[in-house]
Order: sequence, then structure tokens, then C-alpha cells
Amino acid sequence: MAKRQPWVHFPPAGPDIVASTSKKPRKKRRKAATATPVGGARRKQLKPIRALYVVTDRRVVKVGITSDPDQRLRKHLRQGLWKVVYVLHSDDGEAIREFERAWKRFAYGQPHLKVTREELPDGHTEALLLTDGVRAFIDKLVGKSQRGSDGPA
Repeated sequence: MAKRQPWVHFPPAGPDIVASTSKKPRKKRRKAATATPVGGARRKQLKPIRALYVVTDRRVVKVGITSDPDQRLRKHLRQGLWKVVYVLHSDDGEAIREFERAWKRFAYGQPHLKVTREELPDGHTEALLLTDGVRAFIDKLVGKSQRGSDGPA
């Protein structure tokens, strides 16, 4: 005899009972709010972005932003991205966001240079293979940032 599943209900047989195959409707679960509700619910506060960095090895270049550049650069060092090309520090973060937007527009236009997750597990979406064109673009961005800020660290 087949074992009956505990959630299957078989109604008693009889002429006035018709078997139904429809399932009981489920209650919809409410999704967690993404914005802070009125009343100030406690949420984890994100640290402000304080630095943009460009790191490379001989093959890959990665641009990223962070609130703790020392910790982030140590993590990339463990991945083999050992050469720090540029670090931009900013209190307001506008120069950082402008640099990152320009980099992403450039990187999305270069799908043939994208680095895969296997090549760089952490941060592969902001990384490209290092070519002369990529190097020239970064030099241009760094030059623009240096004219509008304190310059490289």
C-alpha cells in the first residue's frame, strides 16, 4: 500500500460530494520595505563612500569604490591585484561617483574585454582585461580627476 502524504486530504465518498482539484489559495507574504518607514525603523547604516581605487595585475584592471580603502585593497592583494594605480579620496563623494559612472559607461561598451567570475571572483563586474585602450581611458579619467581634486594618494 502506498504511503499517504500528510497534506493530501481525501473527502469521504458519497453522491453529494464532488472531488475538487483546486488548491486552497495561499496568503501572499508581504515583502520587507526597502525604504525606511516613517517613525525611524532601525536599519543598518551604510558607510559613506570615501575612496575610489584602480588596481591591476599584468592582465586585469579593476575600478571600485569603498568606504574603507585599506581593507578593500588588502582583499584585492589576496586576489592577485597587487598594483595600486590610483586612489581618489573625497569627502562628498561626487568626484568618486563621476569617475565610477564614466568607467561603467566605458566598460559596458567593451563586452569582449569583460573579466569572468572564474578569473576574478570578487569584483569581476567592474574589471576589464588590460589593453592599451583601457590604459589610455584610465589615464584620461585620472588626469580629469587630478585637475578637479587633490590628486593621487
